[in-house]
Amino acid sequence: MGNMKHITKNYRPFFHFSTPKGWCNDPNGFSFYKGKVHLFYQYNPFDTKWGPMHWGHATSKNMLKWKNKKIALFPDKTYDNGGCFSGSAIEHDGKHYLIYTGVQKITDKDSLQQQCLAFGNGRKYVKFQKNPVITAENIPFDFDITNFRDPKVFQINGYYFLICMLQQKNGKSALALLRSENLQNWQFLNIIDKCTENISTLWECPDFFTLNNKDVILISAKDMTENPELNFFNGDNNLYITGTLDSLFNFQRDTRPENNFTAAQIDYGIDFYAQQTCLLPDQRRILIAWMQNWESPITPSHYKWTGMMTLPREISLYKDRLIQKPIREFEKLKKSLLQGKLSNCEFKLIQEESKRTFELILEIPHEYIYSKGISEITLNISSNDKEYVTLSIELCKMKITFDRSHTKYGGQTPKRTVIIPPLLPLETDDLYVHIIGDYNSLETYLNKGEFWFTNAYFMDSPESRISLESSLQCNVNFSFYEL
Repeated sequence: MGNMKHITKNYRPFFHFSTPKGWCNDPNGFSFYKGKVHLFYQYNPFDTKWGPMHWGHATSKNMLKWKNKKIALFPDKTYDNGGCFSGSAIEHDGKHYLIYTGVQKITDKDSLQQQCLAFGNGRKYVKFQKNPVITAENIPFDFDITNFRDPKVFQINGYYFLICMLQQKNGKSALALLRSENLQNWQFLNIIDKCTENISTLWECPDFFTLNNKDVILISAKDMTENPELNFFNGDNNLYITGTLDSLFNFQRDTRPENNFTAAQIDYGIDFYAQQTCLLPDQRRILIAWMQNWESPITPSHYKWTGMMTLPREISLYKDRLIQKPIREFEKLKKSLLQGKLSNCEFKLIQEESKRTFELILEIPHEYIYSKGISEITLNISSNDKEYVTLSIELCKMKITFDRSHTKYGGQTPKRTVIIPPLLPLETDDLYVHIIGDYNSLETYLNKGEFWFTNAYFMDSPESRISLESSLQCNVNFSFYEL
């Protein structure tokens, strides 16, 4: 892997998880076990590109500082010689169980996918001798066995349930629900949802849980067609669906208030995929995702690592909207505070030499939302006059734009503009913009957390100049926290 000394702290995220070396993508097995949060992930330790999938492993007590552990799963059995693909984890009889997709190579071109089991003590894991535990024989109809993956396990009333994706013979994905008493023997219950209404053809990384008495499904939907009215983008999208799973295991979808449709975005940014949740002992439901996407990788080629995760978020439902907020542990990272006002049409330098680890909160008067005329506010992060990224909000049209095209690492999607859906009203009706910066990312959320916009970027310098510019004919209050 080369000289690890070249992987300096300054070029790594400060409070986001990143792989120690090599490549990582989907978070897996995100769970709480023996007093710690465990994060597994799709991992290629041999290269900074996707390759033979292992399960990397890290643990944390606060989900901000992670300790790397030994690789948990290797693709070393016949049933997973093509890779240990994504899955989940749960505690059973005092042991930590991992359930994952084993990809078995049949020929150089053909493979099949099955669900496999491993168990351990939080440090070392052993594969179940009778793997695989779920095969095509568990499903009472024919389907494409090359696309049968991403099991997410959960427990209800003493039973274990599992949701996973399979590809039907018509080429579209469906979500299969199975049940078990011991994690080893599984019974098919039903197809609880499937690709309809042209929402993609391939659903990955499903999740299922209950929030505020509503059943929630999360999916990563590939190969979607752009639909501005629904705020869907070309390519990969990450959607949430709410509804009710009845006693016969049929799922009835609700209509989303954001777009008057049955599914809406979890995060509107470029770099968010393969989300997974876990439930903590204090009953917080925490979400984390891969902070990259398949279509626009941007990690510099000379780096010895590629792949990082989003800031973990506490999620809830409020007025039928998915609410995401930074985990409360994040507050302890805040250090010095700079408060001020951005006056009429003013440029203001916030920091001359910043390490790009901050939270910036803007309070924008409500009368400028959807107002006529030019009303825009822009955050600029620059290492020099030629290398910079911008995040801007055009209030007259309620559009938000992230632009990394002025860096060397813009990727195939160097810029994204989104029309912000109607926000939940606050007591003051003002707009609160929260921007969380790390060395390589900007995660932006609005008001209560009903809108998120996550984007990654890379610059050759670890320090940058941070400035704000406003075209509003008013004062904008801001609070800038160093982290």
